[in-house]
Amino acid sequence: MGHFTFGGYCAHVADAELRADNTIKVHQVWAAIDVGKVVNPEGVIAQVEGGINGDLSTVLWQ
Repeated sequence: MGHFTFGGYCAHVADAELRADNTIKVHQVWAAIDVGKVVNPEGVIAQVEGGINGDLSTVLWQ
């Protein structure tokens, strides 16, 4: 999934599996961002990780 927001690009890729019992297992998620100069790296990491959690919550029906 790719997205352009507030002048920056971000994308997520998930390695997921649909199991025989119709449940979903997410093995790993990768994120790539291009937001230009970063002043607070910890804040960027927190924002990306929060986005991943929000995305997974939505996809997996919270």
